[in-house]
Amino acid sequence: PAALNRVQCGAELEQIVAPVAELTQAAVTLVRNGLDSSERARVTLNLRRAQGYLILTVRDTGPGMPPEVLRRAAGPFFTTKAPGAGMGLGLYLVRLLAERWEGSLSLTSNQGVTASLKFPEPAWPSPLLQGSDTP
Repeated sequence: PAALNRVQCGAELEQIVAPVAELTQAAVTLVRNGLDSSERARVTLNLRRAQGYLILTVRDTGPGMPPEVLRRAAGPFFTTKAPGAGMGLGLYLVRLLAERWEGSLSLTSNQGVTASLKFPEPAWPSPLLQGSDTP
């Protein structure tokens, strides 16, 4: 699809231990929001370690968000999309996931939007190390 030409992925990690399904869903949600910001927006996705944390960062080159929208963006049922195009739960669910992992979701806007999902490594019980996706 054409959208794939607008996404760039990078990772500074060789291997991580994380709940794959939940981390993938968070990444997909953040990338989709970035792509939806503008038909011409480009999205960069990066996963890195820093001081005992895993940080998933998604940046887009869309128009950005005004401060009043940015403050409400991760709240339940808040959307800037046309009626029927979104339920306003994507960023909210990513935020809940971050909190469940004792982490955080931060959003900044300056010539696009940067979403950073940060959580301690590891932020889930040890059974995950044997391949479980459930923290």
